[in-house]
Parts: sequence; structure tokens; C-alpha cells
Amino acid sequence: ANLRFGCCRAAIRLLSRAHGCRRLGMSHRHVPALPGLHRFGFTAATLRDLDAELQALNTTRELQREAGSSALPEVKRTVGSSALAQDVFARLHHILFAHGLLPLSEWGRERVPSGWGVTDWRQHRNRVVLQRIGLSAYLRSVAAAHVRTGSRCLGWDDDEEYTRLLPGCEGWGFSFREKRRLELDAPARRVRGDLCVAQAALPPTATFEVILCASVFEHLACPQLAAYNLQRMLRPGGLLILYAPFLTKYHNAPLDYFRYTHVGASHVLKAAGLAVRSVHLVGGSELTSAWLLGFGSGDMQPPQLDDASILHEVDRRNMSKPSDELFMAVGLLARKSGATQHGPRVRRPASARYNATRGHQ
Repeated sequence: ANLRFGCCRAAIRLLSRAHGCRRLGMSHRHVPALPGLHRFGFTAATLRDLDAELQALNTTRELQREAGSSALPEVKRTVGSSALAQDVFARLHHILFAHGLLPLSEWGRERVPSGWGVTDWRQHRNRVVLQRIGLSAYLRSVAAAHVRTGSRCLGWDDDEEYTRLLPGCEGWGFSFREKRRLELDAPARRVRGDLCVAQAALPPTATFEVILCASVFEHLACPQLAAYNLQRMLRPGGLLILYAPFLTKYHNAPLDYFRYTHVGASHVLKAAGLAVRSVHLVGGSELTSAWLLGFGSGDMQPPQLDDASILHEVDRRNMSKPSDELFMAVGLLARKSGATQHGPRVRRPASARYNATRGHQ
């Protein structure tokens, strides 16, 4: 207790001389309202460095023009705040965006764990990019248990990156060929074609026990036709693993059309003749907020990245119940009926031009 009190007193003395903080409206009088500075890693050295940076930021014309003077109004606790820390965060949010310091990085790529090199994310992006960490957690903790050993699996990505996370899979890859019907290259273990092209009758050799479609459906102009084509490529009783983003920035690959809620994704799969067996929301409010602000795994604590913290199963009997949490993406498992290979009739608009490929993050 004495250590914490002494640290707070030192921080107060430091901030009383912190011209950068005062000029941005954060005076030393506010420090006692921020509980446990030392306990949360805000040391005197941290505050000193922060003040120096804020002094440099505050000399720019943009903030001075917005404030109408060389200083912004003092930060005070507003009526809608539960704690002064919220108002301090709001001020920093404004300052950092004004100076191009938020988002922290694109997709959180360079925000690597301590001890890594800044370029290590290229080799370990599934351990750095929060959206990919969520996908890996979903495949590892949910989907893998439903894949039998020796299953013939089609991964809707060029390099089978995701099917490798399913231990039971004998993987096939996919190569996008615009406006081409699907065709198999057995020696290369690849499928080539366009999901948004109506397919002729498929031979048994063109069917799979598992199809993994990860971060693809946002790039499809024809989600209903694509789901129907995937249903036809599944063997009776086969499993479709769908992972689609809900909150993420616009990204072309080659185009970006849709975002998916758990309700919307379930509707698309059911309309294609598939039976949805489980639905998960990926990432809670904290992780999703961090994802949108460009955080990477290096900005998070290990418990925040546990599979149990990332994955939240939805009660399929009450799918329309509003979620109090933000979420990055949805994960669904759906099976094809073992009794029939026929799905619903899907009308393809004659005026539409379709593109299909996988996305990159």
C-alpha cells in the first residue's frame, strides 16, 4: 500500500511539471482518480516519456486549429462517465487519430509479442493477427472434433493453410478461375473454378467429406449460389465449416461484398439445403475493439487469447436473441443430409457478374 501511495505521489509531482499533458487538457489534479498507476505498469519513467511525446504532438497545427488555441480544454469527468479514466481514454483516442497513430497498425500485423522481431508476423501471422487467432481457435477447439481421421477435405484457399489445422484431413487445395466451372486436378489434389458459376452434374470423385470455407464468403457476390455449389460438392453426411467476418475493414480480394451475422450465415446455409449443427461468435467486445484499433497479440494478455475467451457458442433455439457482445466473426458447422444429394433450386440473376476468391488478412 505504501509503495502504491508513494508511486501515486511521485506521479502527481511528475505530472505537475508535465507541460505536454497540461496542454492537452490532462492536468496533474486528475492523477489521483486513476487507480493503481504502479500496479498497472504506469511508472514514473513511462509518464515522463508520455509527456515528452505529448509535447511534441501538441505542437502540430491540426490540434491547435481544432482547439482554437495552443491547448485543448481540460479533461473533466462528463455526466455519462463511470470513471474519469473513460474521459482520458476519449481524449487520447482523439489525439492519436488526429496524428495518424490509430489504428496501431494494419490488421495488427506488426504488433508482435515481446522478444519477437517486427517482421516475425509474416511467418507466424496466425499467432499475431487477432482475426487469424480467432480462426485458429475455432478450427482447433470446435471444428477439429467433427473431422474423422482420413477425411477427404477441401480447403478453399490456395495453400491449404487452414486444412492443416484439422488433424484428420487429407487436404485438397483450391485455385480460383473466374467464370469457370469447377474441375478436379487429382494428381495435384486441387479444385479449380468459380463458386459463382452454376455447375453441371458432379461425379462422385468431385465430392468431399469436409469442405472448409474460411474468410471467403465476404468476397462472393453470390452467397446463395456458392452455398448451393458447396452443398453439391459434399458427400452425403459431409461437413461444411464456414468462417466469415462480421466486423472488419473493407478489403478487396478482388472485391468485398458482405459481412455476416450468425443469423444471416445460418440462413444462407439452410437455404442451400444444409443442416446447421453449431454456431459460434468469435471474439468478445474487448478483443473485437482491439482488432478494429489495429492491436495484435503483442498488445494482449495471454488469458485474453485463450480459446474459451475467444469462442462463444450461440443457442440455436434462440438465434435472434441480441448479443450484448461485439464479435469479429462467426463460425458455423453444417452437414449435408445423408439421404439426398439435392438442395433447393437457386435462381441465378442473369444480370449479375460474379467473382469468387478467398480473402487475405
